[in-house]
Amino acid sequence: VVTFHNLNPHVSKALETLRSYLEKHGINKPIWLTEFQVAEGYDSQLGIIDEEEQAKLLVKGCVEGFVGGIDKIFYTSYMENLQIPESLSKAALLKADGTPKKAYYAYKTMVTMLEGFISAEKLKEKIYRFVLLGGLEVYVLYPEASLPNLTGKILTVNLEGETQLLDTENLQPPTNLTYIVVGSEEELEKVQDKLRKTLGKTSEKASASTIVGEIEVKVQKLSHTIAFPLEQSYKFTIPVKNLGQEKVHLHPRISGVPEGWICIGGGDLILEPGEEGNIVYAFTIFPGVKTTKATITVTIENLTHPDKPPANVILEVGFIEVMPPPTSKITGKIVDKVSGKPVANAEVKAFYWSNLDYASTVSGLDGSFKMTVPSFNVLELAYRDLDLRGEPLLHLEVSAEGYEHYSLYDVRVPPEGLNLKIELTPVSCKGFYQQVWAESVENYGIWKCIPTEDWSLFAVCQGEHGFPGITVPPETTNIYLFDENGNLLWKRSIKKESWAIDITFDCSKIASGSHDGKVYVWDRNGNLLWMVDVGFETC
Repeated sequence: VVTFHNLNPHVSKALETLRSYLEKHGINKPIWLTEFQVAEGYDSQLGIIDEEEQAKLLVKGCVEGFVGGIDKIFYTSYMENLQIPESLSKAALLKADGTPKKAYYAYKTMVTMLEGFISAEKLKEKIYRFVLLGGLEVYVLYPEASLPNLTGKILTVNLEGETQLLDTENLQPPTNLTYIVVGSEEELEKVQDKLRKTLGKTSEKASASTIVGEIEVKVQKLSHTIAFPLEQSYKFTIPVKNLGQEKVHLHPRISGVPEGWICIGGGDLILEPGEEGNIVYAFTIFPGVKTTKATITVTIENLTHPDKPPANVILEVGFIEVMPPPTSKITGKIVDKVSGKPVANAEVKAFYWSNLDYASTVSGLDGSFKMTVPSFNVLELAYRDLDLRGEPLLHLEVSAEGYEHYSLYDVRVPPEGLNLKIELTPVSCKGFYQQVWAESVENYGIWKCIPTEDWSLFAVCQGEHGFPGITVPPETTNIYLFDENGNLLWKRSIKKESWAIDITFDCSKIASGSHDGKVYVWDRNGNLLWMVDVGFETC
């Protein structure tokens, strides 16, 4: 491989010089441009390069380089930084506070439009054609270029990724650098969707509704990529409507969930005529899973009319790990709210909106603390690009022995940092607790222990997050009832684990649900009053 650097917009000229040298010496190898940049400022041939011109020249340099035979191009600078050479900093795609420049969007749009091209050629002055894998054609037109001879539907895309689907007879000569995509209407809509996802305009596409029998399912495909730790889960909602004249019973089934993923939701729906409802599935995925992308099918069966074909909805679910850079800091001092004296050894934690922690520290003897965190601008960019739910905010939690817990929400940290004075309230009274009794349960952990209002009875169910690949769910667990002294009054075995239990106000009944899909109600003496099977995906 032959590599070269070109730290200015004039790629064509540099490539021409390089090719002349290679031909002279009989060298025929792939060419990589391993350092390319376009900096804001003054260029001796082009004059002043402002932010908008930087975006245009970046794309032009790459287009002309690819057409000239360069295999790979590596851009040099991502974010402005005073610690690096000025020319490199001014070539960055992001400002120092994390705000995207026009070149950022131009670069992302170009990569999306030309990714995987198999051929590139210059048709005539100011017009270039790229053919992508699969045969899709993308034309790059410079301002005032004559229009290529095209027919049918086309998609125009500007530097910032904004699109317009139109007929060729309505195409006008471009006044700025423009991409034109030629293909079927379905292919062009896929390009639009890809650009929306890449530029952060949406991560969830709801395709046209489908009607199966007398049931309208309002989406055919939904997609989202969970970005950990900014997100730790994601919920998909599938709206359905009964268009018929009688009540229907719908039963959703899900298939294709990879091992190690946690998926909860589903459950049967019973809809009256004209009634709408939602089928919901939530996914939680942790680092270390073997599979990070899956196409999952939700099959919706009509149990009222089992002869009717089921409806299918596709869920495209992905998982990535993202770590926003710590471009800013939170500093401050923690003091006693009453005395004003510094509080040492207070633990300070910063959390994402997802409630997953980012950083922690401990206050010094003088009550001061410092931690590095992403600025609000950096988080805002990440949330927008990845189209994440929630807010690009942090929240702080502070705890110290002898003081009430302190929380600060909706924290926006500017690029220059945030300084805080945190006042902790001393606890007004200190409780004294001692163990009265302790009893063990069999084979499995406790999920809930519910006391009556007077603490005379304690109902206990067993369960934990038993998911394949993480922990092994049990085949049976127990429901227990203890009296105020810890004496076991009775124990009843149920199938699977239980995450729900309660006692009526008058202590006469105990109710529980199981992952086997059953709801149980016992009387105070442990006699089963009734049991209903509501389906294993409901409980």
